[in-house]
Amino acid sequence: MSETKNKLNLMGFGVFLLGLAALIFVISLNNSKVRYLLLQAIKPFQPADEVIIKAAPIPKAVPRENLVELDKKELRFLDIDHLRNGLLVKKSSKVLPVQQGSPLANEARKSSEYYKINIDLTYEWPRPATKIEELEVGSPYLGEMLPWLETRLEMAKVSPYFEELYGLKSQRIRRNQKEWSRLLTMHHAYDTQTILEIPSEDLSQGMLLIQSEMDVVSDGTDGDRLPKMNKSITESQHYQPFTSYQWRKVTQNPNPLLPLWERKYKEETDAKRKDYYRRGVVDLKKRSFLVAEYDPFIVIPVAFLRHSGPWSPSVGDYAVVIYQDKLYPAIVGDAGPSYKMGEASLRIAREIDSRSSAYRRPVEKLEITYLVFTQSAKRPFGQPDYESWKEACSQLLTTMGGLGENYALESWKDLLAK
Repeated sequence: MSETKNKLNLMGFGVFLLGLAALIFVISLNNSKVRYLLLQAIKPFQPADEVIIKAAPIPKAVPRENLVELDKKELRFLDIDHLRNGLLVKKSSKVLPVQQGSPLANEARKSSEYYKINIDLTYEWPRPATKIEELEVGSPYLGEMLPWLETRLEMAKVSPYFEELYGLKSQRIRRNQKEWSRLLTMHHAYDTQTILEIPSEDLSQGMLLIQSEMDVVSDGTDGDRLPKMNKSITESQHYQPFTSYQWRKVTQNPNPLLPLWERKYKEETDAKRKDYYRRGVVDLKKRSFLVAEYDPFIVIPVAFLRHSGPWSPSVGDYAVVIYQDKLYPAIVGDAGPSYKMGEASLRIAREIDSRSSAYRRPVEKLEITYLVFTQSAKRPFGQPDYESWKEACSQLLTTMGGLGENYALESWKDLLAK
């Protein structure tokens, strides 16, 4: 009986609600006051947990030309402390009270000068390290390895390349200041601790001491020594088959990237690009190059290689790479971007850290010291001879003053020997 009574009550309440709705629609459609009173009358019967949410209006898009080019995340509210490239964002606000010349509110609305955000990009050059204690922060065994270095630093000069490098970085920063995502990372903004010109005691040999970090280069091909390479390389649209250090082919083995470059040449429609591929095909047919995965070499900014003189590095110059208590013989094998310093082949990188790759540096900090013996290259160039390279580096170190007790150059095993 009770259940039947409840059903009748619910039916009665439903009829009541229908009646009220009809009443609203018929007699008060155009009478806002009556409609309001009727709605208030039925409000107590609405479910208590019902919430009506009104969507906020979508703001109109700001014209692209009025936006500073920031990363997508940065465009939201500028509520940032650091950019993804490591730059610190310092925020402050300034409120000016009424003063002589202050605008009326309707005047201020018409101008962008009274309520604005000023963005100042600051890039301060570092000073070069010139003392042994400064150099040993990154290379703690340097004084022991090169016992003559501390005294020779008194004769050393800061190379003009140090200023040139940071000048080139500054140019790039200015060029990209409206596109924050293209600004130099903190890593590359300060990638060089020093570049010093250090002469031998008899002034017969010059040496650049460069303290930096180590990015990884993975370029290079040689059909004579390595006629087959992984498919990921032979079909890559980004892998560079060339290095600045190169020599005439000695076998008929075709370069493994020749088919790809012939196809690029055939399919290219842009005249400049087509000529680039044409010249590349010619080189791949006639010449061989270093292979970064197997050959120990370092990279020097291309801007440095355009200079000439006793303190100017050149392709083929002998070099020694120092990390911790190890010294690795190498050569200057390639040219890199003018605004970056500190790059070596994948072979050297993996000797320092076996996990290294084109996307993983072996050393992030400024803990690599490069000794480049300027104007020491032996021509004509030929296939890498690691023992010959080691012997040349050893002789050059002896000319500079020799190695300390219990230190010696590392040896390289020829991984491509047949």
